[in-house]
Amino acid sequence: DSLVTIGFYHLALYIFRKKNRSSLYFGLFSVLVGIRTLLVGQRFFSFLFPDFCWEIAHKIQTLSYYLGVPLILMFFLSMYPGYFHGKVIRTAQIIGSVFGLLVLLSPARVFTPFNPVYQIWTVLTILYVMTGLVRLTARKEKGSWYVAFGALALLFSSLHDIVFLSIWLNDGDPASLRNLVRTGNLSSAGQFIFAFSISLLLARNFSDSLEQEEVLSGQLKEMNIHLDELVLQRTRELEESHIKIEQQKSELEVANSALEQLSNRDPLTGLWNRRKYACQAEAEWNRCARYQRPMSLLLLDIDFFKQFNDLYGHLAGDECLVAIAGVLRNSLTRSSDLVARYGGEEFVVLLTDTEMDEAVRIAEMLRSRIRDRKIPHGKSEVSEYVTVSIGVASSVPENGSTYDTLFEMAD
Repeated sequence: DSLVTIGFYHLALYIFRKKNRSSLYFGLFSVLVGIRTLLVGQRFFSFLFPDFCWEIAHKIQTLSYYLGVPLILMFFLSMYPGYFHGKVIRTAQIIGSVFGLLVLLSPARVFTPFNPVYQIWTVLTILYVMTGLVRLTARKEKGSWYVAFGALALLFSSLHDIVFLSIWLNDGDPASLRNLVRTGNLSSAGQFIFAFSISLLLARNFSDSLEQEEVLSGQLKEMNIHLDELVLQRTRELEESHIKIEQQKSELEVANSALEQLSNRDPLTGLWNRRKYACQAEAEWNRCARYQRPMSLLLLDIDFFKQFNDLYGHLAGDECLVAIAGVLRNSLTRSSDLVARYGGEEFVVLLTDTEMDEAVRIAEMLRSRIRDRKIPHGKSEVSEYVTVSIGVASSVPENGSTYDTLFEMAD
């Protein structure tokens, strides 16, 4: 039978692609319809097997009808879920299962009188499906005309057979209906038309899927061709981004270093400021204490600097401070020596690994060079030039001692 062949074909499609449930429902429906066609109308099955049990044949044909209704609803729901409700489908499944169990568990004389009840339910189902198909066609959904044409053929042929086989038509004699409904088993032809149109729809969908797959494959192939170029481009972009990040990092480090220098430098003289001196002195004191090395400190104070400012002005006073700072910076060449402006007209010189005799020699050298700079000082009580007084202290730090002791000695 052609319907059975169509059914098994779509079942095979479902086996190969289980994601598409519409093929499963349509395949099962086609197989049921094909089996029922063999048992009704021309009764081809009875012709082949004349001794086959009538009771079993009647059960099979009735059961195929009862199960076909929920299957076709499940098919429509899988194809167009926005137009059919799941609750209606579940109701059809429950009713079909109940009537199916009635057929399986009872003889024909028991379940046959219930056929009109299921026929009424089938009519309601047909009306519901027709409503969904009208909405589907009105909105011009993809493949709606295939479904509408096949479904209408199936629905009208099924209604025709329900009326033809109804008790009301057989027991009564409505002339108008008998003129219209003259023969039964038109549903077989309607079922074939429906199966064929749905097969065309599924084939078109399958063809569209293949075409889309070919387009995607072509795009993927093109992407693979340009993949190397894309990778090189991305690599270059990443390298450029990395270079920019390194540059920004370097610039940030330079900026941080410059900021740190500014925060530790005296803005007037360019020497280290008191903050830097305090940190360095504490660190060097601890180091000398650990290794028992001598540490010396020179504390310099410009003589009569207030009188200098009163006589020459603060601008000249600033120039004097800068000049003395230059002498101190240029006279001390060891990298370990630290010269800082302590505040006002005071300067400090930190000498690590330096004993008292060496510290006194350096202090005398600095005093002489500042005097030899010959910066005029008309208000000085000891010289006609700017001079400094230097306090010198030296010590080998002991564990637990503090740097303050050395500073007090120099002061």
